[in-house]
Amino acid sequence: MLTTLGGVLAGSLIGAPVHPKQAAAPIRPALSMASASDPVDIAVLVDASASITPHDFTRQVRAASVLGQGETSNDSTVTIIAFANAEHHDEEPVNQLCPVTALTVAGREELSTCLDSRAYWGTRIGMGTDFPSALDFAMGRLREQGSDQAQDLVFLMTDGRMDVADAPAYGSNRATRMEQGERRLRSTLARARQDHVQIWPIGMGSNVDQQELQSLATGGFTTPCTTSPANSPRAHVVQSADSLLDSLTTAFAASRCDRHTSGASANSRNELTVTVPVHARSVSLILAKQDPHVTAAYFDPAGHRVPTTGDFGGSDFEAGGGSGRVESLRISNPLPGVWTVLLTAPEGLRLEETDLRAVWRPELRPSLSLAPLPRDQAKESPP
Repeated sequence: MLTTLGGVLAGSLIGAPVHPKQAAAPIRPALSMASASDPVDIAVLVDASASITPHDFTRQVRAASVLGQGETSNDSTVTIIAFANAEHHDEEPVNQLCPVTALTVAGREELSTCLDSRAYWGTRIGMGTDFPSALDFAMGRLREQGSDQAQDLVFLMTDGRMDVADAPAYGSNRATRMEQGERRLRSTLARARQDHVQIWPIGMGSNVDQQELQSLATGGFTTPCTTSPANSPRAHVVQSADSLLDSLTTAFAASRCDRHTSGASANSRNELTVTVPVHARSVSLILAKQDPHVTAAYFDPAGHRVPTTGDFGGSDFEAGGGSGRVESLRISNPLPGVWTVLLTAPEGLRLEETDLRAVWRPELRPSLSLAPLPRDQAKESPP
């Protein structure tokens, strides 16, 4: 222990992962961040009200798939739920698109297939937007099939505001249904706080009420995975469904104390690059493509084509979702630098709307902190 100026100068060093190719770098043990490595149970709510176009719906589904493929824990789960409102007593305001799925390699393939089959969902649940029923259903699925040890996360995408004026479940009097809806929403959010369920709303378009969405975020469980306010649940609003991918990835990374980096096109349309920082101890490379028949080859910063499963050069690889429009490659102890993905499309198919991004888990960095000594010990410290 070093004492100076009546205090303790405490230093902690937890090194970044070291790739074997970096022979000159000192070897330091990689220790995990407990709060970031724990599994999560995820429910994604997709708006399917009458104002949602098929284009907007598929953009939501694509974003939900990226979220599922980007999670790095095999012990995590995800379920995808469409919602609107019920205008008749024999209707339901929700439709579970994909069941609760464990995010193992096999599970991510199942999720990819499920979401790809629902890419164009033609039936409407209702005209309005029933937030209480959607959240109640999501929390019910998390409670029934999730883990008691996992953090519960709900991501809600919508292009509008709560509207239950035509939903008979909120009373026979149309004039008072919105009041009943507000009362039920307050009760739902109170239960979310009690059950430790975080709510991350994503609004799209000009008809959303950002204040209403923020009240959903702050009404649920708000304790973040770190002390940083940036990791607390909050609302995100984007101009259109075309911007959902980046916004949902940002929210998801914040909820997990992860970081994310967007990729870019390189020398040609079939070549994408993304940078993995030196202090990433694990990363998911997530590729969204317009057609599942497009295939991808992954190359590390040293120019080596890496496998989609197994060990290579001191890194572990695990691919998932290759049969669908969104696939991922999980890498532990990744080589830092610029990673490249080369795409191959069948003859006659144009490479359009491809997106590459990295969701990475940071290693704890060196830190210094001052802690005061008790008064009696401080008096004995040398000047």
